[in-house]
Amino acid sequence: MKPLLALAVLALLAGCGTTTVSLVVVRPAMINAHAYGGTVSIVGIAPYAPGSQFAAAQMQAELSQAVVNSVGQAVALVPQGGGLNVAGQVEEYGMHVMERERPSKCTDTITVTQDGVTTKQKVETPCIYKWFEWHARASVLMQVASAQGNVVFHQRLFAARDGQTFEQRGMPPPPPQPQPILDELRAQVVSKMAEVIVPHRVRVNATFYDCDKPAQAACEAGVKAMSRSDYDTAVRAFSDAQGMLMQAKASKEELAKTYWNRALVFEYSRRFDEAVTDYKQALALDPCDRYREGLSSVEIERHRHEQLVDQGLGH
Repeated sequence: MKPLLALAVLALLAGCGTTTVSLVVVRPAMINAHAYGGTVSIVGIAPYAPGSQFAAAQMQAELSQAVVNSVGQAVALVPQGGGLNVAGQVEEYGMHVMERERPSKCTDTITVTQDGVTTKQKVETPCIYKWFEWHARASVLMQVASAQGNVVFHQRLFAARDGQTFEQRGMPPPPPQPQPILDELRAQVVSKMAEVIVPHRVRVNATFYDCDKPAQAACEAGVKAMSRSDYDTAVRAFSDAQGMLMQAKASKEELAKTYWNRALVFEYSRRFDEAVTDYKQALALDPCDRYREGLSSVEIERHRHEQLVDQGLGH
């Protein structure tokens, strides 16, 4: 079984005393297709109006591809008669552009020669200031039904984007290009549809505390190990940091940070019992909201992992 967690590039400073690592994790589908036989059929995505047939066909093709390329091929796409049958109706797919203008004053520089002396002067003249406002929308009413015809999902999924294009230095504003924007919104809607029926990858951030001396280098080594997906090394590094701070008789607050760091490693390597123990230890040393929230997050991750196992992924 392939691991369900991958680590991306380390590192942005998230604030004083912390370092953030970007993680790509697998989330379960909203509907467990395994409970319905593990197969899916895309019955069809209907257009909402003449001229939207291409968008509807694109959505259907992209959704089918998302199922085929689902994490671990947890769900099988079949032409018809799957355990789950997916249908959709495109409700919105378009972009409304409005050209705006208002009276304004433009500043120009002119050259004036008087009594043989040439100077430059700024003058204001009436002009019209122009800009474009635009609103792009894409939405699909999605329905998922079992082979027996029972509707298990019926919801509108949408994506929206608004913007403005302003005049710059007296030059007319360029009109927005609808197609790239609509392509982006279509991809967002298809991604939301796919999340209903197949496990999917999402990007999250894990924020590790920096440690004071003498444990600073050990904590840095732990974070670097996480950036390489080397969980065992990360656990050892944060455990070493704990030992150093204990020996140095560091404050409870500083020691709690190392428990938080190690708890994150346990959580994202799916060692949930050990993560719970470390979050509780951090909370006992320093009863702050972040540690309390960390303890709650373990239960959420444990439940998600159980769902993934039910959907044929994980162990």
